[in-house]
Parts: sequence; C-alpha cells; structure tokens
Amino acid sequence: MGKQTASLARAALAALLLLYAPAAFAQGPARGTAELPPLLDTAEHQLAEGDYLLAQFFDGQQQQDYYLQVDSAGEVRMPLVNAVNVGGLTPREASELLTSEYERFYHNPYVTLQVLSFGQFEIFVFGPDFPGKIYRINNGTRLLDVLNNTAIFQPTPEVEIGRYRRVHLVRGNFDFRNLMQLTEDWSGAGAGGAQALNLPSPGAVARTQTSLAAITNWRAWIQERTKDSQVSVIDPLALTVEGELSRFNLELKRNDVIYIPTAERFVEVRGVANPGRYELLADESLGEILRLAGSLNYTSDLINTVITRFDDCGNVERLVFNLFPALDQPQLIEDFKLQNRDVIRIVPREQRIFVLGEVNLAGAFDFVEDSTVLDYLALAGGETPSAHLAWIAIIRQGRNRLDQIDQAEVIQANFKEIHKGLPLCTDLSLLPGDVIYVPPKGARFELSHILQAVSTIVTSFAVFDSASGSN
Repeated sequence: MGKQTASLARAALAALLLLYAPAAFAQGPARGTAELPPLLDTAEHQLAEGDYLLAQFFDGQQQQDYYLQVDSAGEVRMPLVNAVNVGGLTPREASELLTSEYERFYHNPYVTLQVLSFGQFEIFVFGPDFPGKIYRINNGTRLLDVLNNTAIFQPTPEVEIGRYRRVHLVRGNFDFRNLMQLTEDWSGAGAGGAQALNLPSPGAVARTQTSLAAITNWRAWIQERTKDSQVSVIDPLALTVEGELSRFNLELKRNDVIYIPTAERFVEVRGVANPGRYELLADESLGEILRLAGSLNYTSDLINTVITRFDDCGNVERLVFNLFPALDQPQLIEDFKLQNRDVIRIVPREQRIFVLGEVNLAGAFDFVEDSTVLDYLALAGGETPSAHLAWIAIIRQGRNRLDQIDQAEVIQANFKEIHKGLPLCTDLSLLPGDVIYVPPKGARFELSHILQAVSTIVTSFAVFDSASGSN
C-alpha cells in the first residue's frame, strides 16, 4: 500500500508540473530534441533582473526543461517551490539552491541553470569631451568593459591612452532622465535602432544621445551628488596596470552615471611601450608615470633620458636624467616629482658618429664598421682653415652603461703627423656614439667644457630625432 501511495503522489506532482508550465513559465523540449543556444561565459555572473534562463529539472525519473526570467525582486518561479530568490547568485549557486528546494518533494532531484541571455539596464556616460549618451548594458557589465569600448572612446589622436584617469562613478539610483532632454528616440530594431557595442560578454548597447541643457556646471553637480550618492573616483589605467581589478573594476548597476572629466594637468611620454599623453595626478613622480607607460625599448639610452619642462614664464628648460641608477635605487625616480606639461623622452641608444667643431658639414653620420676618423672627417666636408688639427678629440661614452663610475673618456689625436708623413700611433677605431670634435685654433683644450658642450649637442640630436621620427 505504501508503494502505491508513493506512486500516486509522484503522478500527482507530475500533473501539477504540467499544469503550472503554461501559466508560470515556458516549458521547453526535452534534452536532445532541440538545439540549445551557445553557452555564455557566465561562471562568475551574478543573476539579476531580466536574465533569461533555461532550467533543466530532473526529478529522479524524467527531465523537464523550463524557460525562466529573473524578476525585479531577483526571483524565479518554478512548480511546487514557487518563488525562489536567486538574485546575486552565480548560476551554479542558484542551481544548488533550487535543487535543495526540490529535496522537500523528491528523493534525488537535480536542477541545472543555463543563462540564455542577459537582462539589461541603463547607465549614463558623459564628460566635457564626450556627448552625453545613455547606454543599455547587460547585467554583469563592469566599469572597464564600458571604458575600453571604442564606440565610446574613439581611437583618435585627441583620445590617447592614459588621458582620462579620474573617472567618476556616481551611484545613487536617481533618474538621470530628468537632467536632460532626449533628442533621439530609441527603437529596438531596424535602421536607426540600437547599435551593438563590441564588448566581451556581458556587453552593452548604445541607446540614445542626449542634449544636456539643464545642467551646465557639471563639477558642481558631481559635488552635490556626494551628499546623497556614492561617488567613486577610479583611475582605469592604474587599475589595469597595477592589478586592482577585483577591488575597483566595479560591476555596474541600474542608473549609474559615469562622468569623465578632461585632464587639467598632463605629461607626455615618448620611447616607451605605450607612448602618449597621460593625465598627471597630484604629486605623481617620474617612477609612477614610467610604470604606467609600460616597458622601455631594449635599445633605449637610459643615461640620456630628457625631460623638457616649462617654467612659470613659459621658458623651456631641458633636464637630462640618468635612469640607470634607479635600477638599484628605485627611490631616485620616486622622489623626482613631475610638473604639468612635462615631456619625457627616452631616446634610442646612439648608432651614429658625430662630427662637430671646425668642419664644413658638422652633423651625425651612420656608424659603419671599420670606418676611421679620416673617413668621417671626409663625410663632414673636411676641416676648415681654422681647425686645430693637433688637438682633435674623440669623445667616447662609457662602454659599461650599467656602471656609474665608467665615465666618458677622451682620446686626443694629433693629425698634423699625417701631413708630415708620420704614422698615426693612437688607436682610432670608432664605436657607435663616438664624437669627433675638431677645436678651433687658439682655443684652450678644457676637457670639462668640451664634454658639457658635446653632451648638449648630442642630446639635442637624439631628442630632435625622437620628436620627428618614430618613438
């Protein structure tokens, strides 16, 4: 009698399931009878309003498929268990919760959930450099998903990496529609409808552009929001480079506002993996900016890093900074504070020979293996009548660039010996970056003055090439 009663109970429950299906949810075909949509990457997705789900329910004897949608309360409805709150749970957690709910009615039930499509909500993105726009985005979309989308940040020379580093996420669940007048109605299909953005799943959809006539002082508006809203100021560049994604790459919520102010202070960095203009935050150092700008080229001349700076009167000052000591003493670049409009240029290591002084065509010439000083003097048009050939100097950078003690050396050569038919005894084989300096007659050979003048000229050559050519 007990077995018969249990069998009748199971039959009654099955009948209830069939009766419930048309009214409370959509019942799909059994497994294998229809092709399911492709799986979305939802392992870490937290279920939220509007998510459309496939629930595959096994009661121990047979399977039924049901199509569910998460409501505004975060609940889904299934037979017998009625409303179950799955909001904020991952699909796996929600599956386990539903399975446990059905254990009250079945001996070995099992429920699996698959997210078929994401629910959507609206956020507002604006800033001085961007027209205000409403975006309809999928549940689970995070801040960087929106900020990294080229449909918002068009890749133009005006929008460079690192230019916007004070992104304000305003969260207060207020209706931003009251702040603006919509200038274009949105329709879900056809020409002129929503434009899909190329975001990783979950993604976003552009909804409409707006006219911001009601509010003109947006800085004051943001400050006002701090009284009744949560305002987070996030540096997306540091967030990515320094690996703070778990803490600050926030999942967006309904009615969030993203405000992107124009950079008030900036620096430019050249000769790095990610060259461009970077917004300069308060008290940032050379070390902090270089970390954000990426690695240096292996051919970089770290000894001659050039920082161009403007003083209060607009005059240009050029500083030459040696980055090599910072490899062992990082504090050296951490203590070097940058200023607004600084330009940092890390130039390539020299692969040329410089011929300066009393020659007809002073300049820089490509290094050629086994070429001599006389070869380069010929390339420079020969010496002038004022040349002091008895005191020609070959100035050479230290070969060990990692050694701060290995200073530049000067090799002096008396080229008058050649005119007398005598052999030139000095070893004059050249290396890339060597400088051949021909002084004028009557000038005193002051080593310190020559090194200073040559360093300035050679650095200027390198900076000019860096500014006018490739980074």
